[in-house]
Amino acid sequence: MNRRSALAFIARVCAALCSVVIAIPGVAYVVDGLRRRSSSQSTKQRVARLMDLPPNKPVQVAVVGNRKDAWMSYPNETVGRVWLIRRNDDKTPANETKVDAFTATCPHLGCSIQLAANQQFVCPCHKAVFGSDGQQVQAAGHKAPAPRGMDSLECQLVEDPQSKQWWVEVTFQRFQQGSATKHPVT
Repeated sequence: MNRRSALAFIARVCAALCSVVIAIPGVAYVVDGLRRRSSSQSTKQRVARLMDLPPNKPVQVAVVGNRKDAWMSYPNETVGRVWLIRRNDDKTPANETKVDAFTATCPHLGCSIQLAANQQFVCPCHKAVFGSDGQQVQAAGHKAPAPRGMDSLECQLVEDPQSKQWWVEVTFQRFQQGSATKHPVT
């Protein structure tokens, strides 16, 4: 083996090693992305005490959880907001009380839905109006820009065994924007 063929062999080995060094993280990135897509992005947690919700008045609460991006994990960070509406008065037993939960994200473009003075929900980005039931309200002479009503969330009341207080537990989830039907983001 002469010097020229030895250098060519060493160059090929170095090129192969460089390819492997680049390929391993690339394959791991693709596999991790596929694995994450298949997992559910819902978060179930207690968000408010039942006694803190006034009857028929929407209350916005933050959903706190762990957020993770490609490089970092952020514990105890606000991952979303939810509107809660207690449908019964204080005379109704806690285990029979009905509470509705809606995401505070507009289904059109993802803006944060706010509460207007007339107890209706309004998207400040395009002036979509939603009633207290989460359905769109048609303004006279205007076409509703949102493709659907506010996204409802699973909600249940649970009693804390130690304190005997009733809590609202919400399964928080994000949904695709711009679609006429409600599809969870996975």
